[in-house]
Amino acid sequence: MQITQNAVVTFHYALINDQGEVIDGTKGGDPIPYLHGHKNIVPGLESALEGKSTGDHFKVMLTAAQAYGDYDEDKVFFI
Repeated sequence: MQITQNAVVTFHYALINDQGEVIDGTKGGDPIPYLHGHKNIVPGLESALEGKSTGDHFKVMLTAAQAYGDYDEDKVFFI
């Protein structure tokens, strides 16, 4: 089954920095669920997942614009 609009999708991921270090991910845990096509994950990743099928493995490199947007000091806060 291919990922299309309104599909319930679960996936594992590893977020890797430019030095090749894993800085986040789901290894050893549960996959991430989301409803495809409803802007529940960053746009570039949702676009990359479109049309993929169960068992597909792939790499995605996103620009800031395809993810959370450019860094904006005014939107940074500490809790």
